[in-house]
Amino acid sequence: MAFVLVLLNAIVINRISEHVAGAGGYYEYTKQGFGVSMGSFVGWVYIIYQVFALAFIGLSNAIFVPALLSSVFNINVPGWLWIPLLVATEAFGFAISYLGVKGCSTVSE
Repeated sequence: MAFVLVLLNAIVINRISEHVAGAGGYYEYTKQGFGVSMGSFVGWVYIIYQVFALAFIGLSNAIFVPALLSSVFNINVPGWLWIPLLVATEAFGFAISYLGVKGCSTVSE
């Protein structure tokens, strides 16, 4: 279900980007339709959403992987394993956000 929602969101953003030029993302789309103040509000809400989403993904990964290893594969994992998993997940998310996806686009050209 989550895949379908993300796919629909990607389709909608793609369709909007065909009509609204600019690198502002959700801010630019909302600003064009509803004005600068609503665009600023949506831009800030999106930034807050991204921070909380990365934290949720990191915690989910840190809790899910040790539980999966111990319950499905009968591998006993130490109780502290969630800490390096959390750090690794957050570091990966930070690196992708910091570096952007331009490095990936040059490979496919």
